[in-house]
Amino acid sequence: MGQRATFILAAVLTGFLLVAVGAVAGRVVDAGAAPAAPAPTAAPTAELLTAMQQRDAAYRQLIAEANARLQQLSAGPADTQTTYPITPARALLIATSATGGSLVRLPELVNVQGTVAYEVILTSGTFYVDATTGKLLTNNTAPVVTVVRSSGGGHEHEHEHEGGGDD
Repeated sequence: MGQRATFILAAVLTGFLLVAVGAVAGRVVDAGAAPAAPAPTAAPTAELLTAMQQRDAAYRQLIAEANARLQQLSAGPADTQTTYPITPARALLIATSATGGSLVRLPELVNVQGTVAYEVILTSGTFYVDATTGKLLTNNTAPVVTVVRSSGGGHEHEHEHEGGGDD
């Protein structure tokens, strides 16, 4: 055998011995550090089954609640009839019968000094109809209002308007 072949054989044998010694040392350290885990039982205990069923029921309940919330959100804004006794059409009728004028823009739900009302913009002016009572709100001061929900375009935004009484 040549000197090169002897060197390669010695390197391979040395590597093999190092790996074998490392494996044995690793086994000895692992065996002393952690006791062996008990073998799993063939069937879960009744206590474990009950806990799993309770967790599964709670999980299913959370999923059902989340799905209901997603469905509610994807349905868009709620119909105003289910939320307020006065509809946008009724608010328009109240404003036009009391003040006259033609419709400029569809009524929008707004907050007028703490009262939810429909903002009805007519050619004769801007009027506010209480969404709960149907009362035509008039005020000597210029109220600042914010849009609660727009009936057009689906974009929620805030407006500031002045006025609110007969012109």
